[in-house]
Amino acid sequence: MTNKSPTIDPTELSCLKLETFIDDYLDNKLPSAKREVFEAHIDYCPGCYSFLANYRSAVHLGKAAYADEEEATCATMPDNLVEAILRASKTK
Repeated sequence: MTNKSPTIDPTELSCLKLETFIDDYLDNKLPSAKREVFEAHIDYCPGCYSFLANYRSAVHLGKAAYADEEEATCATMPDNLVEAILRASKTK
């Protein structure tokens, strides 16, 4: 027996909607009623709490990496990685 709710349809939530919701939550942009419902779950679900903490850290680290525009270069990135990204970016 699983703990999943049979009433949840994963197709109702696209990746973009999921990311937007989490970003709005982290930026304190959710209406208070939605925030309370979400936090009620986060408060008792260790897996979701951990996921959200890791997501928050990843966002923070990503922003910190480019906080100083002079240091926001790819100088330390391996040339092979830059080339692979450029090749992939040109692919249709």
